[in-house]
Amino acid sequence: MNAEDRKSRLGGAEGTPAPAPAAGWKIFSWSNLIRLIIALAMALLVGGGICLVASRRTDRAWSAYEIRRAEERKSVMARWGARPSLVAPVEPGNAWDEYVKAYEALVALPESDHKFLNEAAEGAASAENDARADELLGRCALILGTVRRGAARAEATSPWPVDRPLPSPLNSLPGARYAGRLLRLSVRRRFAEGDTAGAVSDAAVGLQASLDMMRGPSLIHLLIGHAMAIAMASEMRSILVSPKCTPETASALGELARSADARMPAYSEAMAAEKLIGLAGLEEGFKDGTVNTGPSTWLQGITYRGTVCAADGAYGRLLSDIRRLEILPWPEGQAAYKEVADRRLDPGAMIIDLLKPALQAGEGSHRQVRARLRLLSVAGRVRAGETPGGADWPLDPFDLAPMRFRQIETGTELWSVWKDSVESRAGDWDDPDKSGGDCRLLVPK
Repeated sequence: MNAEDRKSRLGGAEGTPAPAPAAGWKIFSWSNLIRLIIALAMALLVGGGICLVASRRTDRAWSAYEIRRAEERKSVMARWGARPSLVAPVEPGNAWDEYVKAYEALVALPESDHKFLNEAAEGAASAENDARADELLGRCALILGTVRRGAARAEATSPWPVDRPLPSPLNSLPGARYAGRLLRLSVRRRFAEGDTAGAVSDAAVGLQASLDMMRGPSLIHLLIGHAMAIAMASEMRSILVSPKCTPETASALGELARSADARMPAYSEAMAAEKLIGLAGLEEGFKDGTVNTGPSTWLQGITYRGTVCAADGAYGRLLSDIRRLEILPWPEGQAAYKEVADRRLDPGAMIIDLLKPALQAGEGSHRQVRARLRLLSVAGRVRAGETPGGADWPLDPFDLAPMRFRQIETGTELWSVWKDSVESRAGDWDDPDKSGGDCRLLVPK
């Protein structure tokens, strides 16, 4: 072996020992195991502390939520029960006991009857339609009698509780719209036959049934009530512009429209009920497994209550917005609703996103009903001989200015500026949006 080989083996100069090979890192040494145990203990201690704080905060939020929910439920329930009826004489009992029976019976009618009701109520009179309407009114006399009894009851307590999600399907609700159309045909026939008192009475029944529906526990009920009221308002308008309408009839219809407008619930009231229904549905989703947050029952309980409380807070902010916006002129309200719709929500309150697109349309529909009722109320006064205007002249619900009017050669023209809040003096009663922008009513001399 030469000198170079010896150097290579010795790792350096001749006589210098080579370094010992490095010892491997022992993963399972006692010191490393102790470090791991200490780290896990610290993590559990910190995590447990965080969970304990979160649990206590959630418990406090949940307790406050339950108190608030009980108060809100009491407030919503106060809208039900005894209420003044547009129909006289008033009898004891709950209107909904009668309504549900009548609406379910109307849903059970053949599809051909449903189709006819949809077409005939909106269509022009004809000998064929009149004959079919007479036949249908005859077959539905008992159903109509049930609706009339319901409207004359002293109270209207909804059969749908506000602290549980709405059952699905709501079988009787489509029947409410059929009832509105059937009553419209009845008003039309009675007035044509000279039974003016009967026509006014059935108009009162239709409006009262629509008001009771608007005070139901959800936005669905409110919108169906709108449809019923618009159907009846259109038939009242036909009577008011008829040459056969007497000043007495006009005055009675005008007062009926004014009373219905005064008794309409505020839009925010309907949304307060919608909040309770929505939160009940969210709670039910956790209970039946529709909303799954994890395998741990304890952690799921914290998440469930936290999510419901977050949704409650988002609903509360939404209600505050609605109460603020419903008193604004409609152009400002529309712009503000867009801001509300674009606003980001807490992750736990994303259920509100499903509701936000309907908010603006719902209030727009609410104002449309008010506008038509107020036009009818002033039309009745003008047709009865009153001079337009005055201190008690109603406001247009869209721009909050007095309802417009002008005297023309053929009578008095009344109008609402409608959703665009631009005074165009064009448009008609049935479809203002497509006919010029204003909702107009001409009261003949």
